[in-house]
This record gives sequence, structure tokens and C-alpha cells, in this order.
Amino acid sequence: MDDEAKALQEIDDLIEDSSFSKALARSEAFLATHPDHIDGLRARAHARTLFRMVAGAVDDLTRVIELEGERASARDYFLRAYWRLDLGRYAEAVGDLDAVLRLGAMESEPPSDQRTHFMRSYCLLRLGRAEAALEEYAAIGEFHAMRLDRKILNMKGLLWEIEAARQGRDILAEKGAPTAVDNPDNVLMDIDVFSRAKDYPEALRRCDDLIAAWPNHAHARRKRAFLLNMMDDTAAALAEMDLIIEMEKARGSEEPADYDDRGRWRLRVGNHAGAMADFTSVLRIEEQHNWIYYSQSSRFMRAYALICLGQLDAAASDIETIPDDYEIWLEGDMRSKQDLLEEIEDARKSRPAPPRP
Repeated sequence: MDDEAKALQEIDDLIEDSSFSKALARSEAFLATHPDHIDGLRARAHARTLFRMVAGAVDDLTRVIELEGERASARDYFLRAYWRLDLGRYAEAVGDLDAVLRLGAMESEPPSDQRTHFMRSYCLLRLGRAEAALEEYAAIGEFHAMRLDRKILNMKGLLWEIEAARQGRDILAEKGAPTAVDNPDNVLMDIDVFSRAKDYPEALRRCDDLIAAWPNHAHARRKRAFLLNMMDDTAAALAEMDLIIEMEKARGSEEPADYDDRGRWRLRVGNHAGAMADFTSVLRIEEQHNWIYYSQSSRFMRAYALICLGQLDAAASDIETIPDDYEIWLEGDMRSKQDLLEEIEDARKSRPAPPRP
């Protein structure tokens, strides 16, 4: 493996280990000495998206496509379409997705047709072309959901919005209208529309109406907790999550994501003991089911909670199991394993010396 390949592999490894800031720095340094290196541009685009530097990622992918010319891959167009969509540049995204479908037919491992048609249908809907969006929807085939415009959207939700548009219904213009709660799924999809538009108060109002009619609807209550958190009402979000966890226990079920959310919110309000208990619950549930979805992040955040509680040896034990370059967004900043190790060391140094016998 030559030096260029080694440098690019190192960037990939840093991203794989969740060491995002180092990956971005390495990609910047690589391009400083290898300007217009196609794989270097791709690597930086990937690293930039991890920090929500979406416009810069689109610029990198555009340069890749310019340099590649007729050799540009369907994947390059697909990624640019995805991030253009994120920026609200729907018409440009449609053009990219057209290129994906054209080029993908000639490639051995093109991006998923289902994802491409799903994104294209969504973009056409946002461009006010409901009939074209419906026609594109029919081409999607079997598909579940994907994250678009920073929210998860599934097939049913997309069709709901398309049909509303075809009927001339502007869901956002119905703000303040009474909530018809006879069909909870329909209300949940309207709530999603308002959430994507960042109209959290209206989404919350509809959520409250739904819960008043269906008080044990766990999905509605999770949405309510999410909305309260987005509105910075952490105390109310925590109260809602307390209720959700107790409801699930009564049903004989436990969802690690519920404990993970509550643990993060408890950290925010300084309830370090409660947060530590929640992250311990996440690890217990995942071990029982042989899952690994939240294991590293929960162990990292439990270590942070333990540091705040002064339980430095226990925190150090948790940190030892974390990959060296692991980083996570915590308490308003990107924190690394090294950051926590330094906090532990500083806390040990600041402890008063034990009394002499």
C-alpha cells in the first residue's frame, strides 16, 4: 500500500472509530498536499457531513464529479443528491438522482434503486409536483424508511403527504385546527410534518390531543418527549420518558433507546446518579439481547457521569473499554476518550491528600 492509500485508509479508520475531528483534520492536511485528489475529496466530504458542514461536502462532491467527467460514479451523484436535498435544493437533487438512475444501470454495485426513487419522489413532492411524486412513489417497490430533511420518513408517511398534496390539502396551513383522533397513525404523520417544519408547538398540541384520546399510545408519548426536548423543556421531557419506561415495564418490555434518551437528558440537568443508572440499564438490556447499538456511547457517557460523581476508578474502568480514538457529542461539545482520561487525572490531582495516621 503506497503512502496515499495509507493516508486515505487512516482517514477511513478514524471515521470508523468515531474520531471525527481527527478524520476531518487529516483529510484537510491530505488535500493541502494533494489538491484535487478525488478520493481525498470524497473522504473530506464524508468527514464534513459528520459535522453538518453540508454545503462544503456538496462542494467537494461537485469537484469530484467535475474531475471525473464521464467517469463519475452513480454513488457520487447519489451522495450529492442526498446532501443537496438536506439543503433544500430539491430541483438540483432531482437532476442528480436522474444521473444515478442512468449511470446505475451500467454499474455493478449502484446505489439502491429504492432509495433513489424514494428520494426523487420526496423531492418532486417538495417541488409541488404531487402527481409526478406519486408516479415516482410507485417505482419505489419494497422499502421501509430513510432519513430526509433530518427526520426519519417511512413509505406510509411519504404517501400520506403526497395524497394530501394531490387533494390540495396544505397540512401546515391547518395550524390550530381541531385534531381528529379517530386514526392515531394519521395524527402521527401530521405531527411528523409539523416537526419537519420545526413548528414544534403545533406538533406538540396535536400530540397532546392524540394522547388525551389514546393515553397508552407509547409512540405518541415518545414523540411528545422528543418535542418537549426540542423545545428545551427538559424537565417535562424527562417526566414523559419516566412514564414511557414505566408503561413499557408494565408490558414486560424495555427499550434501550428510552433509557439512553433519559440518561442524556438527566446529564443535561445535572442528575448524574440518575444518568449513570440509565446508561447501566442500556448496557444490561443490550447484554441480555446480544445487541451493540448503544454500548460504546452508553459506556462513554456513564464514565462521564461517574467522573461527575467522583467515582474515578469506576469511570476509568469504563473508559478502558472504549477505542482510543472514540469521540462523541456530549454536553455541547465533541468529547474524546483522551478528554475523559485527562478529566479523571485532573480530578485525582485535585483531591485532598488523605490524613496522616
